[in-house]
Amino acid sequence: MLEEGRAASLRPTTSTTSLSSAPTPVDSPSPFAERTPPLQDEQQLTRIHSSRLGAAEGFLAGGDTELDAVKVEGEELDKRLSAKEGKEGCLESAEEEWTYPEGGRGWIVVLGCFLFAGTILGNGLTWGVLVADLHANQHSDVPLSILNLVIGLSNFMQNATSFVSGRLADKYGYKLMIAIGAVCSFISLILSAVTSHSLPCLFIFNGFFLGVSLGMGMPSFLSLPAQWFSKRRGLASGITTAGTGIGGGVSSLIMRALLPRVGYRNTLLIYAGICGFVWIIAFQLIAVRLPPLKPGQTSRAPKTWLPRGIWRSPTWYSWVSCTTVGIFGYLTPYYFLTTYTTLKVPSLDPNSILPAVPLIISNFTCGFGRIFAGLVCDRIGPINSMFFSFFVGGLLQLVFWPFATTFGSIIAFAALEGFFGSWSMSLIPSSAAQLFGMDGLATIVGFGVLANSPGQFLGATLAGLVLSGSGGWYPSVAFYAGSMMVGGALCLLYGECGRMTESQRERKLILFSGFAARFANEPRLFARF
Repeated sequence: MLEEGRAASLRPTTSTTSLSSAPTPVDSPSPFAERTPPLQDEQQLTRIHSSRLGAAEGFLAGGDTELDAVKVEGEELDKRLSAKEGKEGCLESAEEEWTYPEGGRGWIVVLGCFLFAGTILGNGLTWGVLVADLHANQHSDVPLSILNLVIGLSNFMQNATSFVSGRLADKYGYKLMIAIGAVCSFISLILSAVTSHSLPCLFIFNGFFLGVSLGMGMPSFLSLPAQWFSKRRGLASGITTAGTGIGGGVSSLIMRALLPRVGYRNTLLIYAGICGFVWIIAFQLIAVRLPPLKPGQTSRAPKTWLPRGIWRSPTWYSWVSCTTVGIFGYLTPYYFLTTYTTLKVPSLDPNSILPAVPLIISNFTCGFGRIFAGLVCDRIGPINSMFFSFFVGGLLQLVFWPFATTFGSIIAFAALEGFFGSWSMSLIPSSAAQLFGMDGLATIVGFGVLANSPGQFLGATLAGLVLSGSGGWYPSVAFYAGSMMVGGALCLLYGECGRMTESQRERKLILFSGFAARFANEPRLFARF
């Protein structure tokens, strides 16, 4: 081999000088091209020159000794370069190696989150039953638009607190914030029950304090399913938030049966006891599963309240504005279905459970609809699913609700609206993880819930003002609420056209350019037009 190497070095066509000075050892096609991944940075280029080219020169220069020495030197240089890459390389590999169980213990966690959602998020869906009793027995001289401000304040504080509590959960622990929220909510429910005769106390305890307490743990348990599932994340989140409708429906049934017998105060005390018992069980079921800290990372909470650069992303504003606008119309039917049924079907006994049947059915179908939303989400993506829910829910209010004047048609509207128009809350965690990643997820989810605050606070009140201004004409409420939901869906059409790929431009997606670019992070159903 030594003679062959020396003979090769004497040939005029292959000299050491010509090989080392060749201008295209990397750019021109070579046997290495098929086996070597594309060059990513200057360090890889350095490795090729030092190891492969150096080995070739050593071989041509002659001798196994020189070749072995160059190989060892190349290996040592590779190690030094790998060490120099440091933490960034470790970051990427750590994320690639992190996997999701996609089941097992994760389903137990989902069950715990389902129980929390049924008693925390489902609490607001019982207001239609409670406010009817308050207006009939304790505050008959107070307009419904004023009484609805109580639940509006509660929802506003719940959502506003979620942003802060989500940040605290990322920093101090998810289970800690869930436990604090459960204890404070139990105390607030008791205080709300014993002070319900006073209108100011209704605003203070049932509105402000209960809303703050419920919001303390909400972003934490909403974020837990995303830590255990990736491929089935939509289904897991859908089952979790399905507890909202199912829990609200069960609670409405219990309250409707108890109110005529034991009164508002004792009904709320019994409800507080049930919630406390459920929270103890649910807390034992949940578990936190987070990726290991990245090298050099001391906390999971980002240094800024939201990930860096998110405020410059049109995708962020599109996502936030969708929930902000659409939520004004989403909850309106839940607040008015009981009184609307009593008005349109006067033959029903107002003290029976029948006037509340549409609301109860809507709550139950809301729960099953969110499970279905999870399945749809895993097929077409969370953003596409959110668009579908807001758009269809708005259309149902615009074209169905104004003509639902019989008991059967009201039930049909309530069932369809609950099934198709209630997906937004269940899709917030999945869509946030899809668009913005897992870092600071609870904070992002908290901000997404915070975006609901204006609609939660003023939605029912504005609907009441619309009803009063139209002389009690309920179709005006339907037109208002339906338009807001459709408007929320349209907000999702905004996109970053600069993010479109060259292949998308070649297909001349002019009409859907912004729409397709909007789903660049989610190349699913609509983005394929």
